[in-house]
Amino acid sequence: MEYVVANKLGTSGILTFNDLRLEQLADGSIDMMHQFSLLMKHLRRQVDTSFPYTAVPEFSRTGRAHIHFMLPYDFPYILVKEKWSENGKALHRVLPTILRIKKYGFYLGKDFDKPEWERPTKRRAFNAQGFKPEP
Repeated sequence: MEYVVANKLGTSGILTFNDLRLEQLADGSIDMMHQFSLLMKHLRRQVDTSFPYTAVPEFSRTGRAHIHFMLPYDFPYILVKEKWSENGKALHRVLPTILRIKKYGFYLGKDFDKPEWERPTKRRAFNAQGFKPEP
């Protein structure tokens, strides 16, 4: 949560995967965080600068993979929607207050102690490097 607040990550998002991508995740032909990494690389080129973000991959109660993530308030989210559309949906909301940012940061931290076999990745959270506070 400290990273989220310190970097004013006020746009919360969820990246879903369409059925084809879910099949590819299941058979191992794609990796969910590699897809996210490609998205971030594309976005950095589009906005021509680096930016802070955090991402938390997880499974829904029904077992569908998705990624929660946060970006700065003023990030042009339309770029996310356009690029992610080949993978699934990119939903978002701007959090209006620091209290809401803290609450969402706390939500992202839920289940940090969840066993690895119940998570889609070994790492629980992925942060952009070079932004305060260092993870």
